[in-house]
Parts: sequence; structure tokens; C-alpha cells
Amino acid sequence: MNPRLQFILRLGITAALVVLIVVRVDWSSVAGILGAVSVTMLATAFAIKAIGIVLSAFKWGLLLEIQGTALPLATLVRYYLVGMFANNFMPTIVGGDAARAYQTARRTGDGWGAGASILMERLTGLTGLLAVGIWAWTASAARIGGFPFWLPIVAGLAAGAAVPAAGALLLRSIAIGKGAVGWRSSLLRLKEVYRRSRKRLLASLALSVLFHLLMGLGTWVLVRALGSSPRLIDVTWVVPAVSLLTMIPVSLNGYGLRETGYIVLLGSIGVPEAGGAAAALLSRAILIVFSTVGGVLLLGRFPLWISSPRPAPEETP
Repeated sequence: MNPRLQFILRLGITAALVVLIVVRVDWSSVAGILGAVSVTMLATAFAIKAIGIVLSAFKWGLLLEIQGTALPLATLVRYYLVGMFANNFMPTIVGGDAARAYQTARRTGDGWGAGASILMERLTGLTGLLAVGIWAWTASAARIGGFPFWLPIVAGLAAGAAVPAAGALLLRSIAIGKGAVGWRSSLLRLKEVYRRSRKRLLASLALSVLFHLLMGLGTWVLVRALGSSPRLIDVTWVVPAVSLLTMIPVSLNGYGLRETGYIVLLGSIGVPEAGGAAAALLSRAILIVFSTVGGVLLLGRFPLWISSPRPAPEETP
């Protein structure tokens, strides 16, 4: 599809979703809920999100080490925040990944390693997301009613969007720096590298599961800060379901789609519509705060100290 037409269609869907939310939601009730928010619990939700970002950057570092490069955690956090800025303010589903790949490749001179690490981060993240979502649903389904037949469909659509996008990123990134190789060779190299690094790969999968559990906890704290009391296990499957929805490239950066998902799915576990809308707004606001930090770092106003890359430790098979 023509990129300009695709952009126009996604813009139209985003606008339609936003208008639908504006028309349907009782905003006076939302204002009342936001006015009574628990500042302590809101700060806790914010802190959990910050921990999740650091955890994600650490996981990405493990995957980079498999490529033979180890960067300081502060550097990885910086690149991750810049990637969040691109994801939230650039009209593309791989903007943040491309930004991280570009920064990493420029720093290390290894475009293939940068692209491969982000491809594997996407794949391990999607695996962890599905594992947590399906586990949480299975644990709560007996109390809230049958299996969601729409979930595999959404998961398939999301994976169908995410995997080709990540693959395209890899093929684009391997042309950066000294590590440029053909795409067939790069896929064979990818298989061989990760076959020899199973321990770090399994550690990355475990960190992905931990990350998505943390995101469920953070959203549960956020919803409770707004006065609702859903069970933690129920919110834990809602968050991955919303994440899967936003992977489907039908709106700009998930705007409108993410908020609609939270309102509908939180409503299915007993959160009032106004409470779901308030939670969606605060969740988006937290993302924008961290994304803005990434934008400031991108402009270089408050550059972090970055040391030189160090050799990755050896790993025995």
C-alpha cells in the first residue's frame, strides 16, 4: 500500500477512535475520579514503570552481549528512552526500534549486531507477553467466564504485524556500520549465534516474563489509585491484551486504540467506564513523561555520561 495512503487511513482510524471515546465517556465522572486520585499509589505506578524501563534496557544489554558488545546500562537506558520518544511521537510502528538500532550501530560500528539484538528483543518480548497474558487469563477464567476466542486472533494479528516489522528493521540495520552482510547470511548467522548462547537467551525470556508481570502490577496499582478494586490476576491479562491490540498497525502509535482497549477490557473485569478512561489517560500520561525525557536526551540538553564499549564476557555453551 502507498505509504501516504496508509498514513491517511491510520490517521482517520485514530481520529474516529478518539471521537468515539470523547462522545461515549462521561468526562465529568472522569474528572471527579482524577481529582480524587491517590498520589502515593500514582507515584508507585510511575516508579514501577521506571523499573520496567531499566529492566528492559538490561535485557537488551544481554542480547547485545550475545553479539559481542557490552554497553553501560546508563547508555542502554538512554537509547531506550529515545526509542520511547520515537514510538510515541513518530508515525511508524518501528520508529523506536529504528532509533535504537541507529544509535547503537553508530556507537559500536556493528549494524548487524544492533539490528539482531532488537529483533530478538522483540521476539522474546512477544513470547513473554503471550505467556503472561495466557497464564493470567487461564488463572482468572474460571471466575470471570470462558476462554476468550478473540485472544488467539488478536495475538496472531499482532504477531503478524510485529515479526515482519522487526525483520524489516534487522534487514535495514545490517547495512549500517562494519557488520553489513546479506540478509540470507545474516539469518544463518543469527541462528548460529543464538544457538551458542542459550543461557542468555533463556535469561532474556525470563526477564520478558518479569517485565510483563511488572506492567500488570503497575496498571493494577494505577487502577486502584483511581478508586477501583479489580483483582490483580485480572488486570495482569488485560495489560498484555491491550499491548497486543496496539501492535496491530491500524492507528497512529496506538493512540485511540490503546485507550479503547483499556476502557473495554477493564470494563469487562468490573472497572467503571469512567475509571477505565481515567486509567487509560494516566497510563498514556506516564508514557508521555518518559518519552519526553527521551526527547530531551535526543536533543542533548542533558547528555548522560557514556563510557566506551567493553568486550562481552565469554559464555560456555
